[in-house]
Parts: sequence; structure tokens; C-alpha cells
Amino acid sequence: MAVGRGMTAPAQPPGALGELRMRKKQAPNSPGALKLARQHGAALVCARHRTDARGDTRCTTVELLVDQAPAQARVGRAVDIRIGLNERPLQGVVRAAGARWAHWAAGPLGRWATGPTAAPAAAGGRHPQTG
Repeated sequence: MAVGRGMTAPAQPPGALGELRMRKKQAPNSPGALKLARQHGAALVCARHRTDARGDTRCTTVELLVDQAPAQARVGRAVDIRIGLNERPLQGVVRAAGARWAHWAAGPLGRWATGPTAAPAAAGGRHPQTG
């Protein structure tokens, strides 16, 4: 339930959810979740039954589908190209092809990140490593 103007948040369980142990996870069509399925309809993904550390308090939580949209296709994965730190001309070639210096992965060989289509040309015949 969304909390907006004039609405109050639902009551919190006795302990924070992180302190509760999950005992059962049930699909919407399982016997322990049918009442919740009637209440939430097709939006119900699953129901979880949790207990506190001592086992004397039981809570039921639900996972609801609240939004659905077509997935955006990724343009391409980044690939790493290892180029020696002293290979300045080759660094210029890969920079011109759109590669960026991967400072987080630098070591004895510099690593440049670029797209998979530009990698063969930028690598100067070297085999790029997927990253």
C-alpha cells in the first residue's frame, strides 16, 4: 500500500524484517497463499511466512508486481584491451576508436574499455578481453 497524503504507513512487525527468519516462500497458487492471491490478484508474485528469532511471532509478507515495461536492449558490453603503458601510439589509436582508460583496473599493462564492435580495430590485432 502506498503511503501518500492523509495516509499512514502500515503497522510494522514486532522486529525489523531483517531480524525475521523466512520459513516458507509460496507461489500464488499454493494453499498457504490463496487468500492473498484473491486479495492482490495477478500482481501477487509470492508470499513469504516469517518468524522472529524466538519463533513466537509470525509475519506474512507479499511480493507484488507493481510495474511492467518492455526491456531495453543493451547496446553492447564493454570489453577490455590491455596495452602497455609505454605504447603511446597504440593508446592514441584506441582513444580515437572511442575507448576509455579503465583506471580501476590498471596494472603493469594499461586497460582500456571499449565496445565490442570497436574492439578489434582498436586492439590493433590483439584479442580483447570481455569485462
